Amino acid sequence: DIPSVPFSASTRPGAQIDISPCSCGDCRWISNTALTALPRGLFMGVTVSDVLFLDKNAALSTIEPFAFAGMQTSPGRLMLDFTALSTLPRHAFNGLVNTTELYLLSCSLTAVNDAFVDGDLPGLQKLLLDSNKLSIVPNVTALGSLQLLTLQQNSISQVPVGVLPSSLNTLDLSFNIIAHDGIAAGAFRNTTNMKSLYAASLLVCSHPSRCLRRIKDCLSLTHSL
Repeated sequence: DIPSVPFSASTRPGAQIDISPCSCGDCRWISNTALTALPRGLFMGVTVSDVLFLDKNAALSTIEPFAFAGMQTSPGRLMLDFTALSTLPRHAFNGLVNTTELYLLSCSLTAVNDAFVDGDLPGLQKLLLDSNKLSIVPNVTALGSLQLLTLQQNSISQVPVGVLPSSLNTLDLSFNIIAHDGIAAGAFRNTTNMKSLYAASLLVCSHPSRCLRRIKDCLSLTHSL
């Protein structure tokens, strides 16, 4: 079993974080703690077959590269909601080979591209990035299994070309501000499996009808808007 681990360099002085399993044996809860950083190798040898809860750690601002490397079994779902994360480094999620869902809602993220360029999450199907501070749709083309990407309530003003994987079938851009010229020609060309594009209260610009036409012109298939 994994003992309680003192995070002397990663929490407020004197704090200890318990990463032992919960009663069900499949999840681990590290929520509402004084945790400020996830250091390299923190979860070495740890088994989490279902959910790893790292949410609601209000002071958590850093994930070091390879923090999850060497896990015995990586979680199917990783919860990092309601933290103080603002950026994600390269290899932040290295080792999460079994993770299919990643939740990063209501953090302070301004940039995430570095974390998704090396294929460290080969099985990821759902990526939730709602309520952050992203200004551009992130490049997630290396996530070859991704099916759902949600980006509600960010500050997104641009949809570039070549940032979405062909596996994607649902994209949620609701409650952002994207003018028609912020959507690059061919932005959705690669999304051959796209079924749903949600854009509620998205088109806050001087010519909403132009924005809608621009999105429809960019889509390679008929999507639901």
